[in-house]
This record gives sequence, structure tokens and C-alpha cells, in this order.
Amino acid sequence: MDPGGATPCPDPAAAADPRADSPAPGGLKSPVAPATPDPALNPRDPESLTLALDEVLRLEKCYETPEGLVKRREVLKNLNVLVKQWIQVGQP
Repeated sequence: MDPGGATPCPDPAAAADPRADSPAPGGLKSPVAPATPDPALNPRDPESLTLALDEVLRLEKCYETPEGLVKRREVLKNLNVLVKQWIQVGQP
């Protein structure tokens, strides 16, 4: 397991389309993703987009573990204390 607790996402370059870097006629490049948007997703409904993103992240195993979340919170709490101490030392 990663010491930070997060699972690394798969490298998108490994599955990249070799045609993506070759210019198309007129100097334009190929689209990043040839798929069309899911008609069930409403771009004006942030909740549906969030749920869809959450599902994709879980399927791709690109999600922070509970242990990683606890570790990140501890590190941020310690960093916050250090910054506050640093600010106090720097004040006249």
C-alpha cells in the first residue's frame, strides 16, 4: 500500500491513442476522447455529476483509503500548527 494511503490512478499515457499526437488535416489534433457525453448526466445538476465521478473513481480504484484520509488529516493538522507558530514568531 502507498504510504500516503491513496491508490495511484492508472497511467493514461499507457492506453493513449497513438493517433492523438498526429495532426489531423488542417493542423487539428484528434479528440482526447472520441466518446460522446452520457445523455443521462445533466451538466446543470452537480449532484448527478458528483455521483457519476464518484462511481468512475471507485471503478478505477483511484480513491483515497480511509487510512489515507486519517493520515492526510493528521499531516494537515500538524502543518497548521507549524504555520501558526511561524506566523507568531514573525510578528513584532
